[in-house]
Amino acid sequence: MNQTLALGLPAVAVAAALYGSAPVLQAAAARRSPPGAGMGLRLLGRLALQPLWLLGLACEIAAFAAEAYAFSEAPAALVAPLLTADMVFLVLLARRGLGERLGIPGRFGILAMVLGTALMAFAFSGDSPLGSPASNAQMLEFTIGGAVAATVAAIVGDRGAATERSWLAALGFGVASGVAYGIATLATRQVGLTFDWQDPWQILTTPTPYVLAGSSVVAIALLQRGLQAGASVLTFPVTSFVSSFVPVVLATTVLGEQVPTNGQRAAFVVALLAVTVGVVLLGRDRAAVERSIEAATGLQMRRTA
Repeated sequence: MNQTLALGLPAVAVAAALYGSAPVLQAAAARRSPPGAGMGLRLLGRLALQPLWLLGLACEIAAFAAEAYAFSEAPAALVAPLLTADMVFLVLLARRGLGERLGIPGRFGILAMVLGTALMAFAFSGDSPLGSPASNAQMLEFTIGGAVAATVAAIVGDRGAATERSWLAALGFGVASGVAYGIATLATRQVGLTFDWQDPWQILTTPTPYVLAGSSVVAIALLQRGLQAGASVLTFPVTSFVSSFVPVVLATTVLGEQVPTNGQRAAFVVALLAVTVGVVLLGRDRAAVERSIEAATGLQMRRTA
């Protein structure tokens, strides 16, 4: 087993598991708290005092560290697509921890993700040299280009929301959020490739941490706009696909990373398709769960009114 698989693949798995665990822990803590109001700042303050919610936050921080380490050992073409496996852990843990039902689409989605992971491991079983870190100028160019693309997509999404075309709103905001998440993933890759433990503050003199923070905040906000459109079954898959597609394309076309060749390239392509199908099916499963929860909540409110 080469170093890419021996070190990079386990790190991706750990990052995906932690990213998938965090929202389940935080959701469990939120359900134990009184409903929030307004901007939700009081709710956030209450949650910040709960050990379960703080454990979820710790999972997110640890997941970021594992993701950055994965990028330091494996190419973005392997790491970025497999990070979408966080949905597998989210669905499974939500079923166990929150009592949510796993439907048939979710089960097939998990199988597709497992198949995609196995094919991805085969595709990168040979030598997989890492590309070069982005220069400060390239990071700024990626950020500006991503901002332009996300703005155009968000305008499309806003147009869809204004004309009550939920599918267009979900598509536009999903693409916009995915682009922003993709830039954040590139910034995380940059952290993995350039962070120096002997001089940890040096990275603060580069655009990387600020691009990472800004892109992440924008991505979360745009994702919420897409979910508000009422077509989460489309928003989640589009966001996940685009957020994986952006770093893979930029890393392989600009930063010198290589995709597998010959038969392994075919396995890589099929793996990407399998992961995409898995994300779509898991998104459908999550959307069905959310609708059932909303219906049950509405029924309970009508009974108590």
